[in-house]
Amino acid sequence: MSAILERIRAYFSRKKGKAAIEVKSLSCGYGKKKVVKNLSFKVRPREVYGIVGLSGSGKTTILRCVTGLMRYKGEVSVFGSKPSRVRRKMAYAPQDNAFFEEMTVMENIRLFGTMSGVSPALAAERGAKMLRQLTMGEHLHSFAGNLSGGQKKRLNIVLSLLHEPKLLVLDEPFAGLDYLNRRLLWEFIRSLRSKGKTVFLTTHLLDEAEENCSRILVLRDGKKFTAGYVREILRNRNIMTIVELRLGYLSEENLEKVERFCKKARMRVLDHGKRSLTVSLPHERPETLLNHLSKLRIKHKVQAVRPPSLDDLFILAAR
Repeated sequence: MSAILERIRAYFSRKKGKAAIEVKSLSCGYGKKKVVKNLSFKVRPREVYGIVGLSGSGKTTILRCVTGLMRYKGEVSVFGSKPSRVRRKMAYAPQDNAFFEEMTVMENIRLFGTMSGVSPALAAERGAKMLRQLTMGEHLHSFAGNLSGGQKKRLNIVLSLLHEPKLLVLDEPFAGLDYLNRRLLWEFIRSLRSKGKTVFLTTHLLDEAEENCSRILVLRDGKKFTAGYVREILRNRNIMTIVELRLGYLSEENLEKVERFCKKARMRVLDHGKRSLTVSLPHERPETLLNHLSKLRIKHKVQAVRPPSLDDLFILAAR
């Protein structure tokens, strides 16, 4: 049902007008080193769009291009215009905290509000409301430097939203946070989407991206490995089922035989060890694989037969 609602929402978003973000043939880097290479994608209004990739794959570089903080080749548009022309419609919260730790939370709110063109009184009202939503209402007059790591992350994001932008860009907002802090932040992000805002973020949290992002872009060495709805991506990659096995012993010779068999049968070995094997299947029946292991006289025990996750796709992308 959620997938159907997502498609309906996406259909009407396309009908309403321009994309929130549209990137065409983007290439950029540092000096002679190209980090992002010929990348194209589109983010629709009112969606949570996630970029997933290993460290150094170009995630932060893409955000810097989208927010107009970095030179690039290709085309980048935000709500139909160049990033430099619509900065009032955007907010960018980097990985590092951008506030003043020697000032109180409210002093930071008033200062950043003024810098964003919002009156101190209105900034205080908006900031206090968001911080109450993020369970930080009692910390308004605390020094920012005395906040916990999770509270600092929340404050950093709130300060970027005081001018009520249409697009929020977040660089690894969950890095270093525990489960409860991540859950609270995801709830806040979903509430922003329900209010009509678009959220564009990077993350390493594959399972949470699968659960909370409407669509994802998976990077590999600065290029698009795949993109779209998670379930559709997995289906298009012929990943329908994951089988996790415990083995008696897997020699190098038998591993080669298993890999050759899997290639012919459109299966993929995702992970292996001397006594373990994880394989993706393009169907729901693992009997073919199990029979082949028996023919090779490899003792095996099925540990799990489960649906694929974004983690499994990411293993393929990392190879």
